[in-house]
Amino acid sequence: MKNKIKAALQLNGCYEVQIEKMAHEGQGIGKIDGITVFVEGAVPTEKFLNA
Repeated sequence: MKNKIKAALQLNGCYEVQIEKMAHEGQGIGKIDGITVFVEGAVPTEKFLNA
């Protein structure tokens, strides 16, 4: 069995994410604490702070 990283993002939590690349569907792709996230309307090199 593989070791799994246990990480959690809190619903309605405040996170900063650096957009690294684009998905085929047009969302920006970034990581928060090692978790891949998709941000609608974001572009690479952009930083987002959701609140």
